[in-house]
Amino acid sequence: MHRLSLFTIAPFALIAMTGGACPTGPTSYCEARARAQCHFLFNCCEGDELAYQFYEAEYAANEGECYDRLAPSCKTQAGGMDRSIALGRLRFNGDKASACANAASAAADACDPSLAYVVECGQVTIGLVEDGDECALSDECGNGGYCDDIEIGDPDVNEELGALEGKCVAPVPEGEDCGGEGDGPCERGLACVADTGGDATCEAPPEEGDDCANGRCAYGLFCNTDDECEARRNDGDDCDEDLGGAECKTGTCDGGTCGSGICEGR
Repeated sequence: MHRLSLFTIAPFALIAMTGGACPTGPTSYCEARARAQCHFLFNCCEGDELAYQFYEAEYAANEGECYDRLAPSCKTQAGGMDRSIALGRLRFNGDKASACANAASAAADACDPSLAYVVECGQVTIGLVEDGDECALSDECGNGGYCDDIEIGDPDVNEELGALEGKCVAPVPEGEDCGGEGDGPCERGLACVADTGGDATCEAPPEEGDDCANGRCAYGLFCNTDDECEARRNDGDDCDEDLGGAECKTGTCDGGTCGSGICEGR
């Protein structure tokens, strides 16, 4: 069983809300995820399992106390995104956020984290800043670009956002070289795939039933022992421990069975 890091809330992970209003922006979405994380813990873990999840963090006695400790960090972690949205540099997709929220709610209610793994969770925001223009967050850069050229020693500062300022680097389109020094990331939906000679280009990752591309497959798939892309498996499905959990949606194979990777339920 893997310890859950309660007090590390990365923006837009695969956790969302279990009740309350639908998320309307990054901060409320982060708060919803914190609420669902706490609901999962107190609904699905008990006794030593529950204590183990808190590890070095101060133990919470119930869901409400857990949420009260997690939620304040959302204003710090997601506040910059809220400001970017207000300035027209980033767009929040409420429909995608709701789809991710609904999936995570079902996961927490059923004590089955694999239910939360839906593609919409990676589509909650879209950057509106064009290549070469000034940015304060990589999320602001369109189609998978990133914010670069931030001078650490003498940085420019975006006063409106209260953040260091760089420039958006364009993502690499399909068929172009990637993975080298100075290369940006591939456009969304593409993967940097190397050939037998070591040269890499951005390509659409193979779909279910296709041959793997140097071990790579599309979202939600894994490369099986026959070198074919196959759908990842749910909790309780058979798996091969030699593959290190790659077959399982939650990345955990224990005793030949896909597990939750968090708690095994009540």
